[in-house]
Amino acid sequence: MSPPSMAEIAGLRRRIAAIAASGRIAAVGPGWAVAGAGPNDASAPDRRAPEASPANPERDTPGRDTPARDAPAGDGPERPGRNLEGPDQDGTGQDGTGQDGPDQDGAGQDGADPGPADGRRLAFGVADLDRSLGGGLAFGTLHEAAAAAIGAEATLAAFGLGLAAMAARLRRRPVLVVQQDLAGFEAGGLYGPGLAEMGLPEGRILLVRVRRTQDVLLVMEEASRCVGLSAVLGETAAPVPDLLTATRRLALAARAGGTLSLLLRQARDSAPCAAATRWLIAPRPSRPQDAYGGLGPVCLSAALTRNRLGPPGEWELELRAGGFAPAPPREARHEPRIVLPGAAPLSRPVAGAPVDGPHRTALGA
Repeated sequence: MSPPSMAEIAGLRRRIAAIAASGRIAAVGPGWAVAGAGPNDASAPDRRAPEASPANPERDTPGRDTPARDAPAGDGPERPGRNLEGPDQDGTGQDGTGQDGPDQDGAGQDGADPGPADGRRLAFGVADLDRSLGGGLAFGTLHEAAAAAIGAEATLAAFGLGLAAMAARLRRRPVLVVQQDLAGFEAGGLYGPGLAEMGLPEGRILLVRVRRTQDVLLVMEEASRCVGLSAVLGETAAPVPDLLTATRRLALAARAGGTLSLLLRQARDSAPCAAATRWLIAPRPSRPQDAYGGLGPVCLSAALTRNRLGPPGEWELELRAGGFAPAPPREARHEPRIVLPGAAPLSRPVAGAPVDGPHRTALGA
């Protein structure tokens, strides 16, 4: 990473720490994985975050084997952000269904698509999918993905992290992930060795954890303007209030910084949204890893429901270390390659997903 990028990230860390200290976000500490010290690096210095308010005591997110490292508190006032209340550069043009076609792309008043800030795109590596997107997901824009149904939260997180890893490899800059703590309960906490296998090793990921949905949006907006990052990924568990206004601000911030901005929403709804693309993600059976039918790479269905540059569509993808690939045929994913002699058949094909729990009461489920 070039020195200017490191300076940008250091400034971003100070600004977010200052926001947390001012009480504008209800931070759950510890909340930073310091660049150069991954979430499982025991040798990294233990830097303390700003103290949580009495209403928001510090506690760790489940699913992590060691706490993330915290950024030091800011040593100066927060740097004013850019004015994001200007003209509508990303627009909406939606009917509220979330199924917008290319003629409802939400361009500005002059009808022009603002496009990516630097003209570069992140290709999936799947020919027909990339063709539908005009070459791939545009940098400098906001993209939204939602879980298609209850139980798809972990698959949604895998989809977003896969894209973030591809962006980090392409641009050789770290990514920032901001996660609502309830989203971590639903999809699981981030795990260092697993992230490294996906292409996000130590030093390539910065983690911020917060309590509220609006805190996720605030951190995403600040981080999306940072040119030292390749991608910004925000994960929410509860519905986003005033989704249209919130995503307008995120889209303008992404355009200013040239980052790939990804909003992952576990609570699906059809409210109007200013994202350039909208996706619905669902799990699919994986191919056997070995002759005994062990679990293989993650397979998922990615339904593109909004696309400014072409028609919607649906693809079944397999997540690999280098990115995505077309999923193998379904018949190759349902049965192991051999049947052991004398083995008794299972009474049921799969176990039910553990989707019920007291934490769902907060979501109104």
